[in-house]
This record gives sequence, structure tokens and C-alpha cells, in this order.
Amino acid sequence: MCCSELGIGIDKESAARYRACEDEDLRTIFDRYLVELPNRDGGNTLWINSDESDSCPLLDERKLCRLQKRYGEPGLSLTCSVYPRYASMVDDVVEYSATTSCPEVVRVALLPEAPMSFTNSHEDAGRRRAVMHLVRTGEASFPALRRFPVIRDHCIRLLQDRRFQLWERLILLGFFIKRFQDEVDAERGDSVAGIIDNSCRQPDDPRLHGYLAAISVHADIQLALLREVTAFRGSMGAINPRLDDCINEFVIGLNLGDTVLDAEAVSRFSMAHDRWFVPFMKEKGHILENYLVNIVFREIFPFSKGRDLFAAYIELALYYALIKMLLVGMAAYRGGIDEGAVVKLIQSFSKGIEHCPLFKKRILEILENNRFNTLGYMSILVKN
Repeated sequence: MCCSELGIGIDKESAARYRACEDEDLRTIFDRYLVELPNRDGGNTLWINSDESDSCPLLDERKLCRLQKRYGEPGLSLTCSVYPRYASMVDDVVEYSATTSCPEVVRVALLPEAPMSFTNSHEDAGRRRAVMHLVRTGEASFPALRRFPVIRDHCIRLLQDRRFQLWERLILLGFFIKRFQDEVDAERGDSVAGIIDNSCRQPDDPRLHGYLAAISVHADIQLALLREVTAFRGSMGAINPRLDDCINEFVIGLNLGDTVLDAEAVSRFSMAHDRWFVPFMKEKGHILENYLVNIVFREIFPFSKGRDLFAAYIELALYYALIKMLLVGMAAYRGGIDEGAVVKLIQSFSKGIEHCPLFKKRILEILENNRFNTLGYMSILVKN
């Protein structure tokens, strides 16, 4: 279930209705699990905690929502009524996407081979929605944000340029974001067209191919990062069972112990990578491409972290690298990769890591502490 193994944020209006609920069984649940938690803004966030089985306490024995059964869709909180839809407001346009923590979204949005595209349509003005990002380009706090739509469109074009392998596209995106970060740091925003033009011409530069070919493949560095991630998974309540299954397959498939990473594990990783991951990417690489494009569109990339554009890029590249490494280990365990394994991994990864700020913070701290938060290291991390 998408709504299991996670606490659920509740809007104030819904919380007031829940606290006044006349259904005795539901009131018992709300009295126990509806809480107020302090947030980083100094206020409180209303939250329904998971129960003792790490599921939403409103789920019945068949994993159906008791609240929806009793009151229908209008009885749901804003979070539950819109999930897995995801809304952002860019000027006067509402942008809808969907989170890949829902397995059906993974299947419908990521498995098709055609590049992900976006359409315009009219919507009911009274439709319920929770806006996650608000961008007012005319009131932007720094010049570059005024060109947000153009910049994001170019990021998507780079990721969908299938003349290159996906890891190469991520490096090209890194070049663009790094150049653009310099622009932001210098408080400039009038050179966007020139930076995009240079980025468009870069694939035709013969020096690029030499640079990409010269990047070393370091399976040992890639594995060392993922071992650090798995080392603290036991203390993180956000690691859901499906993601834990994927990590266990990775560990068993590569025969990783608790000791220092050995040469045999690196060799097994390289074998599984070449035997199963590379052929999979040649045939089904569009799945991970669509995954990255969905994040770029959904998270108003590269401005999801304000002025720190390169931090947003690091996070995106890191998601790809971690999913790639886990898939390689799972392939070693299963003797191959199929769409079912990819759906399970992406859904559980999105739910357990993308939706867990504490986990993301810890992973990014690992990179920063080891001084790995650079374009050079990201190039090593994503290269097949």
C-alpha cells in the first residue's frame, strides 16, 4: 500500500473535522495517532503517526481506508485526496505530476518507451489541490529564477537526448548546472541564453567525447558509498520493508559483509554490471530517464533548493547512482533484471529515501564529509 509505512501530514481543516468525528472507532484512532509535531518554521505540523505495524492506523485488515469507507473521498484529508498527484504553481499555471512512491505511477509513467511529455488542459477551479511549490518569476528573489521555465526545459532536453547514454547526459547536465551556479553566485541572470546555447553546442564538441572516455570507472568507490548508506539503515525508521528487501538482495547478491570492502565484492559487482545492467540499459534505459525527468518537472529543478542549484543536481545524480548500484546487486541476486524489479526498487526508493528528509540529509552529509560533492566525483559515481 502506498499509504502504509509512512506518517501522513494533515491540514488544519481536516484535523478539526477528525477531532470532532462522531464515529467512535475513528475518534479512538484520531485521539491516539493524530499529533502535533514541531516544524523548522517554529510552528507545529499536524500528523497521523504510523501504528505499531508501521502502517497508517486508518487501514483496516484488508488495507482499505476506514475513513474513506465511512465518509467517501470528501472525508479524506487534503494529502490523502490528492496523493499521488503533485501540484506546483508556476506564475498562473498549475502543474500536475505524480510521485513515484506509488507503484502504479511507476508502471504508467516510467515504463513507456516514448520520452515523457507534458500537456496543457483546463481544470475545475474548485478542484482540491495541495500546492507543493510556488514560483512567481516576475517576483523572483534572484535574477536567474526569472528564467525558470526556459532553464528547466533545457534540463529536460539534456536528459532526453538519447544520442548519449544516460550517465553521459547526467554529466552534460552537471556541466550546465555548474556553469549556471556561477551565474547565480555572481547575481547575474542576463546570460541564460548564452549558457543554454553553449550547452546545446557542447555535444558536438569533439573534446567532449575524449573527456567522457577519460572518466575512470571506480566500482570500489561506488560500492563504498552504498555500503555507508546501508550501514545506518537499521536506525532509520523510514526504511520501508520493500526497500529493505531490495537492499538485502543487493547485500546478498554481492556477498557484502560487515568488514572492509574486498576485491571479490568489487569483482562480483563489475561482473553483474556488465552482464545484466548494461544490456538492460540498452533496452530499457528509458525507465530511468523517465524517472529523472519526472523529478526535474515535479521538483521545479534546479531551483528546488533555492539558490543552491548544484545541490539539487547532486541529489538528482545521487538518486540515479544509488538506484543503479542497487539494481546491479539485485541482478546478481536474481540472475538478471526485469521490469518488476525496477518497479519495486523505484517505488520503494522514492518512498523510503525521496520522502525521508532525514535520510537524504544523512546521505548528502556522507558526500560532503568525504568531499565527494563535486562534479568530478558525480561523474565517477554515475558512469557505467
